[in-house]
Amino acid sequence: MNATTRNIFTALVLALFVAGCATTPQQRPLSDEEKQQEIQRLLISAAGEAEAGNHSVALLRYEEALDLNDSSYSALLGAANVAYAMQRYDSALDYYERALQQEPDSLDALEGKALSLLKLQQYASARPLLETVASSDSERWRSLNALGVLADLDSRYALAQTYYRKALALNDDNVRILNNLGYSLIMSREYAEAEAVLQRAVALQADFFRARNNYAIAIAWQKRYEEAVEVLAVDSPYEVAYNNVGYIAYLNNDLDSARFYLKKAITASPTYYPEAARNLEKVEKAMDAIKREGSLR
Repeated sequence: MNATTRNIFTALVLALFVAGCATTPQQRPLSDEEKQQEIQRLLISAAGEAEAGNHSVALLRYEEALDLNDSSYSALLGAANVAYAMQRYDSALDYYERALQQEPDSLDALEGKALSLLKLQQYASARPLLETVASSDSERWRSLNALGVLADLDSRYALAQTYYRKALALNDDNVRILNNLGYSLIMSREYAEAEAVLQRAVALQADFFRARNNYAIAIAWQKRYEEAVEVLAVDSPYEVAYNNVGYIAYLNNDLDSARFYLKKAITASPTYYPEAARNLEKVEKAMDAIKREGSLR
């Protein structure tokens, strides 16, 4: 090896040695007190992000806290609530169950688990948990509302409405509870009362489509078809509104009105023709059946 080559080799070795020495030294482990302080900082940060609607960042902060202490009840419950808000119900359920392992008597975690099961359509598993929460704390309006939903699914409308009214007594401006109550009243054919309840929901939140749709349905069932069309047309094309009102008129056994509105739907939009045409066919068959029955008398 000549002198030039030896000098280059020596320089490379020194450069590698210096680079190795310049690497960041390994951080010392946090003391228990420091770890608790960091967890508390992360929990405060996560709560602030969740309050601001930054759910992804909030969940990341809760996960960072759980990396420091995977049995932190506060971090598990916070992560569960954020995952639920993000509609990640499987993840929420897992967090709630882990939180319950740390605090078996936590009604917050038990209610969250029950509501997650409800969203996952595991109704049989959700019901007893909701009943436990509601019986343990009569001011748990979310559980009362959920029990109303389950009662409606079983066609137990009077019971559902009892739950909704109890929930509303605790949270009287909640448009989702109002909408649920209004829908339940429609199903039990209490159309005038349903209209009043749903009108209030729409007044509280004008862009709540489901409440306005149910409001229009309650009006249509009372044979105020034009009014129902105008309510539906706020969110839907007129052909859709005509079709929906026409079908309610059909269910209402008001066949002349049903045919009138279904034909208007077909005229308003040929592209909407198939659904309206199928509904019109049902109406005309019903009208033909009435005519045949009359001719046999």
